[in-house]
Amino acid sequence: MLIIHFRYPIRNCGLLLIRSLFDHIFGTNTGKDEVEKGWDGKSTMINYNQLPALTDLITHLLEMGTDDALFPAMDVLRRAGPPPAQRQSIESLVLQQLGNKNWQVRRIAADCICSFMTGGDFVKAVLDLLESGASCSNDRHGQLLVVRGILSQRLDASADNELGESLPLPMKN
Repeated sequence: MLIIHFRYPIRNCGLLLIRSLFDHIFGTNTGKDEVEKGWDGKSTMINYNQLPALTDLITHLLEMGTDDALFPAMDVLRRAGPPPAQRQSIESLVLQQLGNKNWQVRRIAADCICSFMTGGDFVKAVLDLLESGASCSNDRHGQLLVVRGILSQRLDASADNELGESLPLPMKN
């Protein structure tokens, strides 16, 4: 049991190193709010064609399914978007993490899914998530996190908003 405690400082240093590397790749002038918003769907901050091993690495980390592997993979996807050639397979791997036992993984997976939804039918996505069955409470929580993310990103104060007209929710002032 004592050996496990020695891993935490090493793991934390590794996560700090990865975070610093990502800040260097994506730029350090990006504010936390912009990072939390995720990919805008228009700009690709990473040219996946020039870095083919990165796509394989992200896929491998998502397939591993351990929290330490998921955080950096989903952080790249959230900030730079998915590689266009493997968008469907990566999106399905991220969707699987909505039922993860760790709520932080579910939250980051929900942020990734929200950032993947650019220019799509947001009303249909919200309704599909709300109507879909969940195998456990973690799945339902992950689905609700995606719905909350879509609503918070897409629902603004304007009355002509697509979601605002379709869902009877109180508007922000």
